[in-house]
Amino acid sequence: MQPKEFRRWFEHARAGDIIVYHIGDLSFDRLGHSLSARLIDEMGATAYDFYNTDECHLVQRRLGHGVFEYRAVRTNPRNSAIFDRWRKRPMSAFEIQPIRQGRRPALGWPI
Repeated sequence: MQPKEFRRWFEHARAGDIIVYHIGDLSFDRLGHSLSARLIDEMGATAYDFYNTDECHLVQRRLGHGVFEYRAVRTNPRNSAIFDRWRKRPMSAFEIQPIRQGRRPALGWPI
C-alpha cells in the first residue's frame, strides 16, 4: 500500500473502519536501501503519524512465524479528545491504594 492510498482511505473512513497497511514484518521489511524498503518505511511512518494525532489505533495480528498483518483502526476524533483529558489528569491520593496481601488492586484486576 502507498501512503497516498492510506491518506485517501482516511478521508472517507468512519470510526471503527479497519485497513491493512502491511503484511510481513514491518520492522525488518523497512530496513535497506531498495525502493520497496523506502516505501514500506514511509508507509509505517505515515501510519504512526496518524496514530500520534489520535486518528487511529495501530494493531497487529500474527499470521505465522515472523509474519504479521498490520492494521489501522479509525477512531472517533471526539472520543480521543476526551480520552486525552482523562489520561493526562493527575491521580489523587484517594485513587492510589496500596496492594495488601489477599486484597485486589484498586482497579479490580486479579493479583
